[in-house]
Amino acid sequence: MKNQKGFTLIELLAVIILLGALMLIIVPPLVSQMQGLRQDLSKSQISLIYSAAETYIKNNKNTFPSIEGTSYCFPLQTLVNEGLLDDHITDQLEDSEIPLSTTVKVTVDSQVSYSYDFNSKENVCTAP
Repeated sequence: MKNQKGFTLIELLAVIILLGALMLIIVPPLVSQMQGLRQDLSKSQISLIYSAAETYIKNNKNTFPSIEGTSYCFPLQTLVNEGLLDDHITDQLEDSEIPLSTTVKVTVDSQVSYSYDFNSKENVCTAP
């Protein structure tokens, strides 16, 4: 009888099946976690845009015209020009850059209450 130094076909198939089963167990939770991280990044980014918009309104309340009552509307480019945002804003969910012409609408409900309207895919109002 010869000494065999290689693997048999059955041994190779067993290893391939075992690796496939491990991939089926490991990959779906990783993909799910990555999607959750993208959503968290998107929420954080929108929060950053809202904070920058609020700061801009507070700094320019007397000089910036409202579009209707206590609502103010301006493009993201304005926040970039003021140094409140970076000039490359990426929509994490779509993995695409948000145009700086996209507008954000801020409504000042009282001295300390602000509400926001922003959509990275379309303008929520016409910027002045």
